[in-house]
Amino acid sequence: MKSNIITILLVSILVCFRIFFGIQINFNHEDYEQIYLIGLEYAFNDTWSYWGPDVVWSETRLPGGMQGFLAGFPLQVYNHPYSPIFFSNLLSAFGLILLALYGKKRFPSLNLNFLLALFLLLPFYLYHGTVLLNTAYLIFTGALLFIPVFELFIYRDKLIFKQVGIYFALMSFSLFITYQIHLTWVVYIPFFIVLLFLEIKNKTPQLWTVPIYIILGALISGSFLIPTIIDYGSVIYLNNEDNLNFDPKSFLRIFELFGRYFSFATYDVIITYNFYEVATSKSYFSLISLWAIKIFSFFQFALIWIGFYKMKKTIDFKRTLILFGLTLLTAIVLFSISNKHLESRTYLILFPVPLWLSLYGYEYWFKTDWIKKLTYGITALSFLAFLSVSVANYKGEFSFNSKKTEIEKALKERNPEAFGERRKSLMDEFN
Repeated sequence: MKSNIITILLVSILVCFRIFFGIQINFNHEDYEQIYLIGLEYAFNDTWSYWGPDVVWSETRLPGGMQGFLAGFPLQVYNHPYSPIFFSNLLSAFGLILLALYGKKRFPSLNLNFLLALFLLLPFYLYHGTVLLNTAYLIFTGALLFIPVFELFIYRDKLIFKQVGIYFALMSFSLFITYQIHLTWVVYIPFFIVLLFLEIKNKTPQLWTVPIYIILGALISGSFLIPTIIDYGSVIYLNNEDNLNFDPKSFLRIFELFGRYFSFATYDVIITYNFYEVATSKSYFSLISLWAIKIFSFFQFALIWIGFYKMKKTIDFKRTLILFGLTLLTAIVLFSISNKHLESRTYLILFPVPLWLSLYGYEYWFKTDWIKKLTYGITALSFLAFLSVSVANYKGEFSFNSKKTEIEKALKERNPEAFGERRKSLMDEFN
């Protein structure tokens, strides 16, 4: 009972902290303002929110009302400037908490409170998961995708749910949320194909029910897409070819991508981010602690991979390693055919894979008491460091306070244009 209270208290503190952190660093790029505008339009315009986030390369928008709902429904419930970021934080935190609980199930030797603190405080998920941006919601959908993938690929002989259709329903539900908010929905396709093939090969009992579960999951989240299909179905894929630009030289950056990809699971801090620079210019504690965390991330990276080499290679570990390799290959293929720069957040949907793989390293090294204590200490230090970053940026140029006047005016007048204007797209011609 006491341990449960401690866990609930820990989660409550960390979730509240994540919300506070996100509020102080949110408006440091135009993309953040555009997502807020989508929410304002959903909340206050009389027409349905047919289109979601912008696809800058092709001057188009993603179809469906999901992004409008995710950012706008909280404003309808509670007309307060922080409502959208509060809700986005709850979703991203829920995805990480769900993964931590699942991690405890599959790695019983690891402490649940450590897993919760680790997942909720790792810099990559703290920065990308606390702000009001479409990628923040991918932490939620990524968890819903990869828990079923882990179950059906890594732990197929010891499933939590014996009805495999449940896993496919979660995947399809996740797919149609992602489809409406980010282009990386395409990564779902190979997982559906491979996992369905494996179930057919295994002659799974009641296999005929799997399509029914897939349809049920898709109908729930896909319902937000139906109005766009009915009214604008012919232009959904307008100019999509401009998002593609095959460059075979991209494959030469596979090792750079590997480093970026596995850094999802480490305390790698990009100290050059502008809000970090604000904090380090104001506080020696922020400067020293952030650099300590970054230096530890190199040690952490090496230690985890050394652990992989020294540990007993179980079938579960081998399958996880294969999955890591396949998703890394998926990421480099997508990079080679896209217009995007090599940015880690482009492949955020894949984040559970390196995170899961790292747990085998923790499981091995936590038998060594000083490494375990050092990791716990860095986790605690990271909380204090990121808290100092939040305080340094409190009501600063990157915070919600920088847009307070415009937001309050838009909410009071129920007029999105009082906050700003949406970027123009080819879809505007058909409205």
